Amino acid sequence: MIVAFAVVLFVIVPLSERRARKKREALLNSVKKLDKVQTSGGIIGTVVELKPDTITLKVDESHNLRITFARSAIVQILDASSSSPSTVSGEGQAPSR
Repeated sequence: MIVAFAVVLFVIVPLSERRARKKREALLNSVKKLDKVQTSGGIIGTVVELKPDTITLKVDESHNLRITFARSAIVQILDASSSSPSTVSGEGQAPSR
C-alpha cells in the first residue's frame, strides 16, 4: 500500500509541476507591447519594450517613468476587455473574502 502511494506521488507531482511551468511560459511568451501587466511586487504598468530577459514598463504617464524588470517578474496580464485577468496559478490575486 505504501509503495503504491509513493509511486502515485512520483507520477502525479511532476506532472502537475510540468503543467504549471508550461502555463507560466505561455503567459510570459504572450506578453506584447502596450499590454498592461502586474509584477510580482504589485507594480502595474504598460509594456513599452521587450527583450529576451527583461521587460520595460511605463508606470507613470505624467512623468514618463519607466522601470525595467526581469521578464520572470510578470505575474499577470491585465486586460480591460475581458472579465478576468490572465494569471499564473493564483499568483497576484487577492484572497477572496
